[in-house]
Amino acid sequence: MQADVTIIMQNYNVSMTKLRDAVYSVINQSFERMAFIFIDDWSTDYDISYFFDEIKKAWNYKRPNMPLHLIKKPQSGPLDPRMSNHGHSFCRNWGLDLVRNFSEHRKLSDFVFFADSDDELLPNCLEILWNNLQQDDEIDISIGNFTRDNVKWINERDRAYRIINDIEEYKLPDAKPVNNLQGLKILCDPYMVNGHRITGPSVPFCATWNKIFRVSLFDDVQFPDYRTKDDNFTAHRLIWNSRKIVFTPMITYFYRPGGNLADKNLYKTVDIIDAHADRIEFFNKIFKDDIDNTSEITLENFKDKILINRIIVDERLVYLYTLMTVYTTCNDMKIKMRCVAELKNYIQLWKKDLIAYEPRFLEQCLVTEKKMLSEMPL
Repeated sequence: MQADVTIIMQNYNVSMTKLRDAVYSVINQSFERMAFIFIDDWSTDYDISYFFDEIKKAWNYKRPNMPLHLIKKPQSGPLDPRMSNHGHSFCRNWGLDLVRNFSEHRKLSDFVFFADSDDELLPNCLEILWNNLQQDDEIDISIGNFTRDNVKWINERDRAYRIINDIEEYKLPDAKPVNNLQGLKILCDPYMVNGHRITGPSVPFCATWNKIFRVSLFDDVQFPDYRTKDDNFTAHRLIWNSRKIVFTPMITYFYRPGGNLADKNLYKTVDIIDAHADRIEFFNKIFKDDIDNTSEITLENFKDKILINRIIVDERLVYLYTLMTVYTTCNDMKIKMRCVAELKNYIQLWKKDLIAYEPRFLEQCLVTEKKMLSEMPL
């Protein structure tokens, strides 16, 4: 039977309790036409072979006619020099290649869903996202909401189950598609309040997990090797490639902060800075005419022009905020010096836009810059 969606999950040394919960949350999905690719990336804490046997039995009992691929220690490609495995970027790309090249004549599926091996999908996760996807043939990404794993996790899980079982909520009248520019605006929205950034809806749009993607979006997009925050490098590209995106406020996924890789905060810190710099460079390229004010403004494109300008400004705000945050939380002097240099440079470069859009944030930037410079060694 042809699968509609393939779930790709990579694992590295996640505790067996969490791993079992994650895998069974996939197996027990209410959605039927799905394939599952599980990649164990050189785990050393246990022999995954025993768990593979358990997965096969459970999968074949639940959906005997649907594809299952269990991969242990991918042999091709170099290992991440910082760790003893390939890294989740490699595994995600590996899984995508398997989906695209399932056989000579067809793909494994036209859509793909990524899940972390220490998280859980709600039982109706794929069904909800798939139903939203069916609203319009041009929808390329269907996104669900999530909740974090914390001390209130059990209560939140019970609440989420109740929401899913509520027929009126399940109809999701407010899950309306947006185009790629509107999607980028949500992704880059800094949610500035009195010069301080708070968490907005950008998180579900940025994370790779808890989304159904059309596989063709990845034709010119790959997850970058050796990056612990690889989704920050790909989210804007995938949204830009899409025609329409749909988001549901319903909780469909349980996210456990901390990740399923043995990465270090220093790597994450560098990746976050590089990812936002990459996003700015990407926008400078695709919106070059708008930035240079060389593109013609017409009645038809006026709204898009305003939206593009706001996307560019918002991402610049986020980048400056990131530099200031990293400076205060990181102890590595090289990274601190980079933050100071780039903050000083971009404040001057973007000062006009900051004055126009976020004067209070500019004031905060200038105060922080002065403080940072005073703390730097001569």
